[in-house]
This record gives sequence, C-alpha cells and structure tokens, in this order.
Amino acid sequence: MISDLNKGIIDISYNHLNLPNHIGFGQNTTETKSINYVYSTTGTKLRKQTIIGGSDAIKTDYIGIFVYEEDELQFIQTSEGRLVPNENGGFKYEYAIKDHLGNTRVMFDETGEVLQDQSYYPFGMSMGAELTYNNTDDSPENKYLYNGKELQTDFDLGWYDYGARFYDPAIGRWHVVDPLAEERYSLTTFNYTQNNPVMRIDPDGMLDTKYEDEEGKLLLETKDGNDDVVKVSVDKVDDYKKHGELYEKEGMAEVYDSKGWNDNAKIDLLELNSADDLNVLDNTSSQVSRQKLIDYFQDDKSIESGLIFVLTEVASQKANPLNHIPAPINIKAKPKLTIKPNVKTKVNPWHKFRQETGAGKFTKEKYGSTEAAKSARIDAYKKWKEENGY
Repeated sequence: MISDLNKGIIDISYNHLNLPNHIGFGQNTTETKSINYVYSTTGTKLRKQTIIGGSDAIKTDYIGIFVYEEDELQFIQTSEGRLVPNENGGFKYEYAIKDHLGNTRVMFDETGEVLQDQSYYPFGMSMGAELTYNNTDDSPENKYLYNGKELQTDFDLGWYDYGARFYDPAIGRWHVVDPLAEERYSLTTFNYTQNNPVMRIDPDGMLDTKYEDEEGKLLLETKDGNDDVVKVSVDKVDDYKKHGELYEKEGMAEVYDSKGWNDNAKIDLLELNSADDLNVLDNTSSQVSRQKLIDYFQDDKSIESGLIFVLTEVASQKANPLNHIPAPINIKAKPKLTIKPNVKTKVNPWHKFRQETGAGKFTKEKYGSTEAAKSARIDAYKKWKEENGY
C-alpha cells in the first residue's frame, strides 16, 4: 500500500525490509504532516519522528525495553507491565491483565487503581470510547494493546507495529505482502492469522507452529518456519502451558523457535521414531496436505484420515503445477514411516515411562530438592527400561 486517502495518507515509502520509513499526510489538511521511522539493519525500530508543517520533529527513541521521548525516559516495558519514572527519582509500577491472545485488557498501579480498561473487536479494533477508559493524569498512556503490540496513534494512524510488518485492525489485514506467501498460496498474501483472530495470534507475520490442546486452545506458538498445528495430549497440556509462559521470558524465544526443539516436540507428540520420519512431512507438496498428514498421525492412523491426506495431496498437485517438481530427498535418511491403516508407530520409551509413572511422582517436595528428584527420576527410568526390554 502506498496511500490511504481515508486517513489522509498521500505517500508511504518503504525500506529494503518492506517496513515503512515515511508516511506523509496531506489530504484535507491545511498543513503537511508526516511520520518517519528509523530501523536497525535487521528491522528493529529505533526511532519515530512526527513532524507538523515546518516545526521541529518530535522524536521517540526505542532502546530495547526503554522508551524515550525528546531524550526523556517515558517508561520501561516489562513482561508484566511497565515501570514509569516518578517525581521522586524512582519508579511507579504498573501491571497489565491480558487475555489468552496477549491483548492488554486492564492496566492498574501498585495501589490497585485502574489506569486503563480496553475492549476489542475480534481483529483488534477498539470498541470505542464508551467501552474504553484511560487515566493519564500521572503517567503516559499505554499504547501496547492488541496482542501486546504498540498502537501508532499519531495523526490517527491506527496501525499496530508487529516488528516485521504493520497491521491495520480496521480491515484485519497487513499492509505489505507476507514474506513467506508462497508457502500458503491458498490464502491472500495480506491475511492475518488465516482469518481466525479469536484462536490465533501472529507474532511477527512469519510462519509459525501452533501447539493446541484437544479443544483448540493455543498453548504455545513458535516461529520455526513451518505452519503446523499440532495437538497436545491431555497428559502434556500442563507442560506446554509452562512452555508458553517460558517463551515470554527474556532469551527463551530463541530456544523455542529453534528447529531442534520443534523437531523433538513433534517427534514426541506425533509418536514418530526419529527425526528421519519428519522427512515424510517435508516431502508433502503443500501446507494443506502437510497438515492433513499431521492430523493422520494424531488420529490413530485411521483409514479415513489416511484417505483424506492422499486425496488432499493429489488435489494439491493438480492445483499448483509447481508441486509436480519432485521435492529433494535425502537418500541416506529415507523415511522409515509408511502410511498403513490402523498401525501405530513405535512408542517413545520416555513417553511411555511418563504415562505409566505419572508426572507428579518425582517432585521437589518429596525428594527434598530439584536435583534429587531429577536423579531419582533418571534412576527409575533406567530401571524401567531394563525391566521392559528397551
């Protein structure tokens, strides 16, 4: 998008990463207005400048979790809320209550006073003044709202900054093409969360794997370059809830986004034998048929789900001629897994051990320390493997 006359935007220019670096306003206004952005080489936003007419630019600097306006610290963003400087040289603590999508619903301070109350339509647009409350007497307005992203309010722009792209909640679409659009050719290149914003989030507009419980509730979302939806068995739901919480901690996203972590998780949840078996997924001709194969793995290998995968694969190849080009296959690591009705693959011994012994048997309280509990669990696992012939 290079203009939006509905908002008086007459010019938008982008940098080499397809991020807007200049937004010019001039429609139905007596003086020119503009917003300029400065980014690092990797696309991290460093500065925003707002200019009205010939006046000096008002600059906002983003230095990690520190946000400055005109060289004065405004607040420090944290996973639980933010710290706002007070008149005594210290900080005022403000906390955020968020829903399952990470949307900020309520902000309150350390005394319990409510500072902000926000309601959203499904795609993120505010429900309006009657359902919104903001108390900005002693601190700047919180703009980290839908999905926890910063709302760009200058000149009523109304866009959210997701890092890799900007998003307009009024239309439920991104403003630039999905950089991995070729992986999902059945969807518009500007789609947000595959048009399902109630159950899904899109952290930065890139492909991600979603781990959900059997009712479809999101437990963890990782940016591993795939677009998989993997069901988490009942006995592992609590573990993946903890993974979801840990993902938000500083430095942990890199671990969970790694291919190794996600491969191991899928081997466990899909009950595969090894990483070689994941080649079966990689050799499908489209994301749709890849997801159908995942569903097949998690549906007790039924004839019905197997047939659905086969038919989807055939349809996918007919729909896109490029899919007729054979996918590269590693000859030294041929997939061991073949599709056979009503035949389960070998169960991972650790997975079976956990099911038989229960997750709560080896606890810190019972053994006195985390290390002692871990040691007892390892010893019990070794003994169990010997007794069961592994």
